[in-house]
Amino acid sequence: MIRNYRKDGSVFWNQLSMSPLRDADGKLTHYVGIQHDITERVQVSEKLRERTARLSTIFALSPDGFVELDRNLIVGFVNPAFEMMTGIAGSEVVQRPVSVLAAMLSERMDPEHAVDLMSLLRPQQALVAPMPDEVPVARPLRLSRPRHRVINFAMRYATYGGEILYFRDVTREAEVGQMKSDFLSTAAHELRTPMASILGFAELMLSREYDEERRREMVGIIYRQARTLTNLVNDLLDLSRLEVRGERGLKLETQPLEPLIRGTLAAFMVPGDPRQPDVDIEKTLPLAAMDSVKIQQALTNLLSNAYKYSPKGSKVEIRANSQQDSDGKTWVAMAVRDYGIGMSAEQLSHAF
Repeated sequence: MIRNYRKDGSVFWNQLSMSPLRDADGKLTHYVGIQHDITERVQVSEKLRERTARLSTIFALSPDGFVELDRNLIVGFVNPAFEMMTGIAGSEVVQRPVSVLAAMLSERMDPEHAVDLMSLLRPQQALVAPMPDEVPVARPLRLSRPRHRVINFAMRYATYGGEILYFRDVTREAEVGQMKSDFLSTAAHELRTPMASILGFAELMLSREYDEERRREMVGIIYRQARTLTNLVNDLLDLSRLEVRGERGLKLETQPLEPLIRGTLAAFMVPGDPRQPDVDIEKTLPLAAMDSVKIQQALTNLLSNAYKYSPKGSKVEIRANSQQDSDGKTWVAMAVRDYGIGMSAEQLSHAF
């Protein structure tokens, strides 16, 4: 292949074929060269190389996993994202039947949610004839190795007769979905309790006659339960704002922590209550950026749980000190400790 230039300076490509010519005695006399203009073919080949390079880059950078199968269901290509999310190296499956890949994926699946990948693939004979375009249907695969993952798996027929397998890691989405479901279930339970009390006492007051003292007592219960309900709704709104806005949902102000702790205790404890917590606050505690309302809410909730689930007379401790992280940054830490029943492993898995 020879690169030539036209009179106007543009490039064109020739394919040169040389043939020797000999005389009657077999002596080489000269050569005959035949040139073919292959510019168009070279340009097409160059465009194909560029397209292949672009696609390779896209597949290499894609966060989604891709596996390419030929018409004989032989693995031709896997991208880095697939290797990362499954722990299966391309060298282990490329140029091997897809059944090898399916077996390796099966070994990594959660036994309680095992899926036969081969049953999801089209039969080999179906790949020979072209099939119309169709929207791929994603099916969840749950892997337990190399770590827990939820992966949406889909496949699509390729025009050359092969198959493209597609894998998207949706672990985070699945976890968030489960967390929201659990949260809504818990929130509904917490809201139902005061609501049932309000409805029950309101119904009693409407259906029966009571003396003034009893009526005031019942109205007081309704009022307190309504306040509880309002506080629960406000808590839900706070969580929603923090989820949407993140740190922007906090009103941070640099201030000392000790007055907040003392003020929260004064509001939480009944005057003369013998169940006073053991408070230990570092004397040289530095100022810290915090949202005083949220800190008071968090401390109140922790104290409420500590006393609610601890035996009568058991100790509750509050500790506040300064700590430094690996970067040398100083933090103020607060902890509430009780000696009650504690939490089960299942409850601990949902904490925070």
